[in-house]
Amino acid sequence: MNEWLRPTKVRVAIAVATFLASVLLTVFLTVSYFAIVQWPRSVRETNEQVLRQDLVLIRGQIRRYALDKQALPQSFQDLVEHGYVGNLPDPVTGQVDWQAVIGEDSTLLKGKRGVIDVHSASVAISSKGTPYNTW
Repeated sequence: MNEWLRPTKVRVAIAVATFLASVLLTVFLTVSYFAIVQWPRSVRETNEQVLRQDLVLIRGQIRRYALDKQALPQSFQDLVEHGYVGNLPDPVTGQVDWQAVIGEDSTLLKGKRGVIDVHSASVAISSKGTPYNTW
């Protein structure tokens, strides 16, 4: 038999090491692929959760402002300037570009107009199938 065809301990060790390396590389690439595929969905879900929390906070602070000052804020900036909210960026757009809804709040201050609600400025569609600016 040819000397090169005869298995030796070194050749067997190299073959086993090569096989194990290829198995590990395959596992690593598979895990990496799924992590990369899941990343955008995870970021989106996190941004949606933060948006929900921010909207609850801002809406609560609009009510608190109205009760404290007996007037509705005239802009989102009024809430910031008077210390009711920080300069919160919209988690979907990354900007401080909240869309204020101006109107009369019939439950708090009848006859007074100002900011009664806020929405995200994003027209993108959420994972629920609704535009963020309708939340």
